[in-house]
Amino acid sequence: MCRNEWVRGVCGKPQVKCGECPNQSFVPVDDVIIRAHLAGKASGSAADVTVGVYPILPDETCWFLAADFDKKSWIQDVAAFRDTAQAKGVPVGIERSRSGNGRTRLDFLC
Repeated sequence: MCRNEWVRGVCGKPQVKCGECPNQSFVPVDDVIIRAHLAGKASGSAADVTVGVYPILPDETCWFLAADFDKKSWIQDVAAFRDTAQAKGVPVGIERSRSGNGRTRLDFLC
């Protein structure tokens, strides 16, 4: 989350990607941000709280992977994802999305 996101005259979105913006002012992730995200509530002046993590390690492996399936074919997609993970011996967890119209997959690679 950037303190300058969409601030007129400061934020260059959508022409400038956040990773390339000279006015980056990222907010550190702390317990307040995580609680707000899990509760689906805004924190501070933010209208919404979205938290993401990119778990790729330097050798391009990861300890966990989260994937979101919300298209019309989500039931088949989740089943295929689950079956493939199980065939590879990867533990799989399934979580209902907030909308209730799909599922979010949480795969933990330990």
